[in-house]
Amino acid sequence: MTSEEWRKALAIKDLADLAEADCIILEEFKPSTHGGRYVEWGFALAYDDKLKLLVQPMTTKGVFQMLADVTFKDWDEARTYLSNRFITKP
Repeated sequence: MTSEEWRKALAIKDLADLAEADCIILEEFKPSTHGGRYVEWGFALAYDDKLKLLVQPMTTKGVFQMLADVTFKDWDEARTYLSNRFITKP
C-alpha cells in the first residue's frame, strides 16, 4: 500500500468511526497543524443525534464551534459533566 493509499484508508476509517460515535469532543488548546480536527467536527455537525462538546479555554469561538451542545473552559469541567451524564453510580 502506498503512503497515499494508506492516508486515504485512514481518513475513511476516521469518518466511519465518527459516524458510529455518540459524541465528539473538539479540544482547542493548541492550534491545529493540519486542520483534520475541523474536518471531523464539520462531519459530526451533520448528525443531529451526536453530542458535540467543545473544550476551549478561549472566549472567542468560530461560527462552527458555536454549534457545540456544551462548551467547557477546561478538561476538569468536561470530566465532571461527562461523569455526571454517563457514569452510573451504584
